[in-house]
Amino acid sequence: MRFFLFGLLAALTIATVSPAPTLAQATPEFKLGFQTLASLIPDIVGQPVENEHFNPQTGDSLQTTTTGLMVWRKADNFTAFTDGSTTWINGPFGLQSRPNNTRFPWEPDAASMPPAPSSDSTPAPLPAAHPDNWSGYSVTRFKTGQDYTSVSGNWTVPAVQPPTGRRSGFSATWVGIGGACLDVACSSVDRTLIQVGTEQDAMSSVAQYSAWYEMLPGPAITIDSLAIHPGDRISASVQMVGGARGAPQTWRLSITNATTGQSWSRTVGYTSSLASAEWIMEAPFSGTVLPLANFGTLTLGPTAANGANPRLAVSDGIVMLNPRGQTANVSTPSASGDAFNVCWGSDTALTPCPVPGS
Repeated sequence: MRFFLFGLLAALTIATVSPAPTLAQATPEFKLGFQTLASLIPDIVGQPVENEHFNPQTGDSLQTTTTGLMVWRKADNFTAFTDGSTTWINGPFGLQSRPNNTRFPWEPDAASMPPAPSSDSTPAPLPAAHPDNWSGYSVTRFKTGQDYTSVSGNWTVPAVQPPTGRRSGFSATWVGIGGACLDVACSSVDRTLIQVGTEQDAMSSVAQYSAWYEMLPGPAITIDSLAIHPGDRISASVQMVGGARGAPQTWRLSITNATTGQSWSRTVGYTSSLASAEWIMEAPFSGTVLPLANFGTLTLGPTAANGANPRLAVSDGIVMLNPRGQTANVSTPSASGDAFNVCWGSDTALTPCPVPGS
């Protein structure tokens, strides 16, 4: 995005270190304690996407599923599962669940945990894994097994104001391919990202709105031919139209202002990892993360990845804690699985974020 180089996106999981590599096996399966926990909450756990592997740095065992992460915890010898916001533990009192940023009194690290969140209606980030300038949803290859060759989304351009106590604020809304975590522990981040969207900036009593596209590591480029105003209904897409993973690729970037009837598209050459698809509200970066403009509540949707409903899950959500003092919370996905809200907040407090249409 204009002004920014790239803010690291951290995964919303209870793992904080890189798992050891595993031997590929034809059919991943749950075993022993993981099998027991999966049998208790099968709809929550989903299916395994890899076999269990050992993390020598923590002594834990890990296994990624279609909806989250299984962990055997060396610290207490219990098996747990997290979907990014909630953890289920088959512990000393049977199956229990809690928000990720709390602990049961019997857990080894309970004394060091912060108080419970004020609302459990939205995804709760882990204390050590807060993205500082992205908020939205991302679907990733390490979780789904898919390459991502197209992404699209719709939103209404928000009217923005400077955040409380500041004279200016900045925001960008976009869809893109790449740029996310490459594994469940976010031990490495994808350095490729191709994106298109709108920018909404507020400076004192003046607000500026524009459309742009970017292909990292190149700079953001303003689309001067497309006028953008608050209240305009936007459709944007990024689609690979030639090439394959690991080979030269051709992409088509498109953005349409349905309110004015204007549209823009461009075909470009770019080599992407194809590792993820995103729908993001961002605080731009200019040497540091900039203050996030007050955009109120933004609905992103309907969305699509690879031409289909992405069936978003809570564990795909990203919550922003901006170091300048603003937040951007996300709702749980809509019942259809292809839309969500992003809600602005200040003073590091997460604003409860309702599901679209509620």
